[in-house]
Amino acid sequence: MDTWAGQAANWTWNNVQDVARIGFGTFDVSLGGSMIWTGACTLPGIGLIAIGLDQLATGAMNLRYGRIGQGFSIIEFGAYSATGDATLAILTPGLLSLGFWSLGSVGRAGVRAGAEGDVTFFRSTFQSGPYAAGRFGRGGELWQTQAVYRAGQVRTEWLVHEAGRWLGVRVRLLADEILYIPGARAPFFAVVNGRRFLALNRSAVNGSDETLRLLKAIHEVGHARVYGNPGLFGRMSYAAEEIFVESTARMLLAPYLTRSAFRNSIKYENFWRAAQGFPPLPVPP
Repeated sequence: MDTWAGQAANWTWNNVQDVARIGFGTFDVSLGGSMIWTGACTLPGIGLIAIGLDQLATGAMNLRYGRIGQGFSIIEFGAYSATGDATLAILTPGLLSLGFWSLGSVGRAGVRAGAEGDVTFFRSTFQSGPYAAGRFGRGGELWQTQAVYRAGQVRTEWLVHEAGRWLGVRVRLLADEILYIPGARAPFFAVVNGRRFLALNRSAVNGSDETLRLLKAIHEVGHARVYGNPGLFGRMSYAAEEIFVESTARMLLAPYLTRSAFRNSIKYENFWRAAQGFPPLPVPP
């Protein structure tokens, strides 16, 4: 056993550079995929994936052929050809990763700010005011002109308050406005200038799977609950918060979820578990 442990330690020490390449390459691919999946920063995400794959392939090839870190990756070779500095060449993928990560952070902040800025147009007279009625929400332009929209808004309000009942919270204490936004890319919870907006889209309100509709509503109310809890808000990463609210919603509804809704929930959580560096949950057949 001691001999095996010693051999393993010796192998790791001799191949630490390529093991690090594989580790950081895996991280870059996961982070880049997360950026692309959220739609906030596609180009930095592609850049991170390219760097990650470059490092993964190089690390694996070096380990496979026993080159012990001597084989440059494509990116490293390009940097070495341009500078003639081997140390700088080896550091180049890490520096590029940091650059793409920084661009991604700026992109996410910009998209988030843009989305939250748009929410100012969603103001309605539903909870409190006075606010000029916007396009969405009870009292808004669509509410006044379209019966189909009014039905969707009422359904949204019912779903959100039903989600609150499942979570054991009073939604009126967690959200200032509940909105039906049919064309939204996904349901969301956002805070703008201190006002808390909770919105559901068309699929979350009118989808064919009733249990999945309720699951989505509980998920968003879960975000509102985290925001309203000083012991939780700001103490976890966004990925960790997604894992927390999704797993909570799924556990509450587990006996009632359809098989497809249950599978979709686990797949969704597994995406964020990968971003957080957690092992995936098994997906049932």
